[in-house]
Amino acid sequence: MISKDYAGLNIFKGSKQTDTTHYSIGIGASFFSVFVQIPTSPLVKDFVSKLRSSTSNFLSIIGQLSDYDLELYNRTSRAKHGRPMPGGTIYKKKLTIRTDVISKEMLHQLINLIEKTPYPAINFSKDYDIGPLELHSIRKSDALNFIFDTINKLSPIYQFIS
Repeated sequence: MISKDYAGLNIFKGSKQTDTTHYSIGIGASFFSVFVQIPTSPLVKDFVSKLRSSTSNFLSIIGQLSDYDLELYNRTSRAKHGRPMPGGTIYKKKLTIRTDVISKEMLHQLINLIEKTPYPAINFSKDYDIGPLELHSIRKSDALNFIFDTINKLSPIYQFIS
């Protein structure tokens, strides 16, 4: 995906990224990020079922992810916003929370919020802050280390979801 202020690479199994939970690498004006995305309502519904049946397991996984975010989005079509585009979707962020602060009680509230969200999508992510515009410089090795280290750390979440 490429837009005016953002470029992204999705890594997924299958023929379409909306058919599966996948890894993404995104590059913005002053950051880049690595995340696991649960892109559609049916996939989010399956994830919520797993959360309900394996709450303790999920909490132990995300407890190991300090400085990572769980982000909840509401998806809408571009056509509803007067910006038609084949297959285009707009993600409106509803919530961002650090994964390492999610408690059992908070998780139950989060599940209820997810279930009440029309057309939900969820990301588990970590950003790499590039810094002020005049200092936009990062070594390729640092960027690649961040990307692969983050993918490895997100792997247990991906395995839990899949």
